[in-house]
Amino acid sequence: MGISDQPAMKKRCCAASPLRLLLSKVVKSRFLGRSGSSFASETDRSALEKQRTQYSGFWLPSAGLKGVRSLPMSPRVCGLFLIVAPALRLSIFAIQSYKPAVILLFFLTLFAASPLLASTNVAKIISAIEDQTSWKPFRGDKGTIFDSKALSGEREQRSEAAVFVEYGFSKLTRVRLINPDEQFLTVDVYEMLDSPAAYGVFTYLRPLTAEPLNGIGNIGVETIKDVAFQQSKYYVVVKTGGSISAPRQSILQVSRVISKSLPTDFSLPSVAGKLPSENRVLQSEKFVMGAEALSRLLPLGSKDPFGLATGAEAALAKYEQAGGESATLLLIHYPTQQLARRFLEAGYQQYSAQYPDQPAFYKRDGPMVVLVLASNSPELATALLERVSYVSIVSWDPKVEPPSIGQVMINIFIFCGVMLAMTFAAGFVFGIARIVIKRYFPGKVFDRPETMEVIRLHLDEKP
Repeated sequence: MGISDQPAMKKRCCAASPLRLLLSKVVKSRFLGRSGSSFASETDRSALEKQRTQYSGFWLPSAGLKGVRSLPMSPRVCGLFLIVAPALRLSIFAIQSYKPAVILLFFLTLFAASPLLASTNVAKIISAIEDQTSWKPFRGDKGTIFDSKALSGEREQRSEAAVFVEYGFSKLTRVRLINPDEQFLTVDVYEMLDSPAAYGVFTYLRPLTAEPLNGIGNIGVETIKDVAFQQSKYYVVVKTGGSISAPRQSILQVSRVISKSLPTDFSLPSVAGKLPSENRVLQSEKFVMGAEALSRLLPLGSKDPFGLATGAEAALAKYEQAGGESATLLLIHYPTQQLARRFLEAGYQQYSAQYPDQPAFYKRDGPMVVLVLASNSPELATALLERVSYVSIVSWDPKVEPPSIGQVMINIFIFCGVMLAMTFAAGFVFGIARIVIKRYFPGKVFDRPETMEVIRLHLDEKP
């Protein structure tokens, strides 16, 4: 029975329109062929006639979905349903049949996305500041983001942009805050690649006159106008802005709120942990990851005399004794002992040429180079050299016994079983996909008439 023979269907459809006629022609040509050609049997003809009646009348069934009733649809919704219904049905079938696999896939996706979820959420920090303090974003400021190129053009950080990039700079987020007394605060959140990079930036920019700050971040300092701290892979600076300075308690309050919103993971770089604590000047230690920062802390004239570009890391600090004796200790950890030997000689020669009047004491302990510079006391220099040592741990693996023949055969059978299971699973998935495609797109992907040629011998015919 064709479309014209169904008065009930015609009542459900709207008045004819160009879009309806066009979609009807497309559906007819898709399921009945372009010219409505003849078919091999009456069974095929009746089945395709039923599909033509079903789809051309825009009265679509629920596609086998439980809880979904058949509804009359407009041409646009009908076309969308033709695309979405098979995928939705296949998804529900997969979830019902393979619940453990779907759950495992969900957790694997969540694990892969965990680094993205761990990144700084500036909106969350701003919301926490608004809820827990009287400070609000100035004029609805949602934060200005600076990448490495924009940081080079920033007036306040133009001179230090190269150092930030050398440590491992990711981005800077700047937010301006205002309170009811029209006092301003500026919050700078530097996101680095890892916690050692953030620690290095903190030690490089930390002034000697700053006071230590406890309870905020992994390590922090404060001055009259700002608070700076390092936490996880973030370096945060909260400073006053405008003509009216914000009170110290307000700066500390905002800093605590930001610290609670950031991750707390942190590990001190190993080379920085080898700096002796006795007689060390407070907050004089610096952690360096490149030649740019080291050349600014210790100008030597050459670009990279100690070869930090090879992946070496350095730490330096100042030491003083009661009698006025002082020295600067420089530790450099190289990837290999050969690099340490080569760059120790090159760096010492460059330092002696740059500062001929200053004695230098040094030693090499494995891949670590220890130098005592600008020392006015040989006793202090010798004591510092003796306090630093590199201890390497060598472990021997137990002798590996070759597996027995029986174990080898068991492993072979296990491998064959796994391969057979994978082959069966692939075939099963392909079979399900073939059944679904043949059901919703008959004659379009598999068993197409133009490719299904039958060779007949005509044995029943007379010559």
